[in-house]
Amino acid sequence: MALAECTPFVKLVLKQIDDLLVKILNAAAIRSFFLAIMNGDSGFTALVEPSVIPLILAANAAVGVDHGNKCEESS
Repeated sequence: MALAECTPFVKLVLKQIDDLLVKILNAAAIRSFFLAIMNGDSGFTALVEPSVIPLILAANAAVGVDHGNKCEESS
């Protein structure tokens, strides 16, 4: 496949992020972070729960982009 025909990497990532469930999960992570701070948690404990959701979403986006690249290469 020619270089001009490939979908840009940024578009592939944004395509993975532009999903209602991903937006809901990001909002839940932000809410969890603020609730942890409001409850007086500090340091490591305040960041563990809110950081797990974005890490999983980032891994999911990476797998989706990789899968999308493999599909483009095969066609």
